[in-house]
Amino acid sequence: MKALVAVGSICEQYDTDKLFPSFGFGAKIPPNREISHEFPLNFNPSNPYCAGIAGVTGAYQAALQHVTLWGPTNAAPIINHVAKFAQEAAQSGVANVSVVLVAMCCVFLAGTHGEKV
Repeated sequence: MKALVAVGSICEQYDTDKLFPSFGFGAKIPPNREISHEFPLNFNPSNPYCAGIAGVTGAYQAALQHVTLWGPTNAAPIINHVAKFAQEAAQSGVANVSVVLVAMCCVFLAGTHGEKV
């Protein structure tokens, strides 16, 4: 969390609207407890944006109360999502710079079916 705040607070200064699309991955999510490798931290797929880095960390902490971290983690879907988002922004001329922050907070061994290591 400290790394996210440290790096995010710097990046935040260069963002005009201070709204950050924020996603989680590698968890069983509500309501059906299905495994997801790409979900909005605020659980709102139509508006995954969080206000400022404080909003991102708040959404992350709130999400931890509702999900079960699950592995093995597959980061490919979220990386592809962010890459597509950045490509669309670049093609539309909306974005000059894209920054991707990925924080892995728990370690799982492949095949442990959700057991924390």
